[in-house]
Amino acid sequence: VDTSVTTSVPSATSAAPTIVLPRREVSTAIWSGDSIGKDESLGIVAALAAAGVAATYAGFPGTGFTPLPERWPVYVQPVLDSRPDLVLYQLSVWDSLQTPEAQQSAFSEYTAAVLGTGAALVFVTPPPVDSTKVQNEVSFMLGLARQLAAERPADVFLIEADEFWGPFAYDMDGGPLSRPHGAPV
Repeated sequence: VDTSVTTSVPSATSAAPTIVLPRREVSTAIWSGDSIGKDESLGIVAALAAAGVAATYAGFPGTGFTPLPERWPVYVQPVLDSRPDLVLYQLSVWDSLQTPEAQQSAFSEYTAAVLGTGAALVFVTPPPVDSTKVQNEVSFMLGLARQLAAERPADVFLIEADEFWGPFAYDMDGGPLSRPHGAPV
């Protein structure tokens, strides 16, 4: 799998320089996340397998990796046990429900644990949610993921997935076809 990546690193006073990162060989991966990640897991794991990457799903519906100490067995231990080349994490609303301090701690610890195995880490932005059904703000969480990707451009990546999700689908009665928190099915 060709994982060469070109990225731009922000610069304070001038145009961002373009950096070409070395190719990273990927033969094993873990796809992770809550119920959204689980729903996607069959397709993602199959797509990775078609590309020659042995992949598995590690996650749990109804919870993200924050607060991390409680979620370590679900989200971190599988990474430590299997030591994949790549970990992809589907962010969701659950990851933004904690205080900013708890989110900062969880993101830092999770990233350190994943990178400590030698794996690269890819955060995938969450699907669009119905703002009338979700009371929290996900911008802080996304800021943490963006910051980690900017600080570690050879190891941490962010896929902005908004365009992959598309607009909300509608059910037969004309209402949004979505989960109770508003994420599209």
